Amino acid sequence: MKCLHALSFVPVLLAALASPASGQDVQAQNPPATPRSYLIAVGGAAFNQDFDNAATIVGGEYGERVHRDVFAYATLIYVENLMSDDMRANLVTASTALGGEFRGTDRGLAFTMGAKYMLPTARRLRPYFGGGFGFLNIKRKVTHPTFGDVTETFPSLSGLNDGVVDPGAVSSNKPLGELTVGFGGPFNRRAYFDARYRYGRVFQSSENVDFSQVSAGIGVTF
Repeated sequence: MKCLHALSFVPVLLAALASPASGQDVQAQNPPATPRSYLIAVGGAAFNQDFDNAATIVGGEYGERVHRDVFAYATLIYVENLMSDDMRANLVTASTALGGEFRGTDRGLAFTMGAKYMLPTARRLRPYFGGGFGFLNIKRKVTHPTFGDVTETFPSLSGLNDGVVDPGAVSSNKPLGELTVGFGGPFNRRAYFDARYRYGRVFQSSENVDFSQVSAGIGVTF
């Protein structure tokens, strides 16, 4: 149900993204040829499944055409904070019980590989959809104004943990699947633009840390 809730946002996003593209001449006399490959820098924001707790994302993507309308891609994305709602609540509970203010972040590094199908239109920026698989590394940090860095000892100090990162550990690796929709393509000779919505599904986690991303990227074609 959380996946469906997140994906219900897609039509609204695509409508907003398509507005600038709709002004293009669909029958452009000399639209740029589909590039063999591209490399882009990506930036945007990630959200939980209620589209709260916005966090900055930065990264990059390499894509290579494997068919007239299909690109294979590899993406590396850094997410500022993916901490679960349960763990955020644990920090508040511990702060009330033990005094002081516990603060924490779950920094994420996601690597995925997949494919996307570019809809066969005459527009310069073509809509697409796709998906892929990879892994997500979550690195946790919890601090307290008196105790300092308590990442490893927080579960024993408070008796609280969300299960995303094991007690006594500071990081965890999880399998990751994703679905993506957006539009992109070459413009101005060798320049490439991309805008998308991406839904990330994290597996083998006792607490839900699935997330949505809204991002844009720009780079070069080869």
